[in-house]
Amino acid sequence: EVGLDERPTLAVVVLLVDARRDIGPDELDFMAWLAERKLQHIVVVTKADKLSKHERVPVAGKLRRDLNLTRDPIMYSTLDHLGNDQLWRAIQASTTPA
Repeated sequence: EVGLDERPTLAVVVLLVDARRDIGPDELDFMAWLAERKLQHIVVVTKADKLSKHERVPVAGKLRRDLNLTRDPIMYSTLDHLGNDQLWRAIQASTTPA
């Protein structure tokens, strides 16, 4: 967190969350810390390929509620490239001046 505080050029923070584990106090604290500093963030659920397609929607919804997100997190898998384009679009949108 200290390093992020000292980065005036930081445009967006990407928080990686494992699809197979619940959110813990560290993630909740970090999200609160980001909100206090008004830092843009993207939440990415890794290892989404480990979930069946019908499990992904409830997992995304639970994370959205638990982390108080305004949109669903990005479901991501390096094995089947799920979410790759969506993640890059989100990063580009966060780093492109309005």
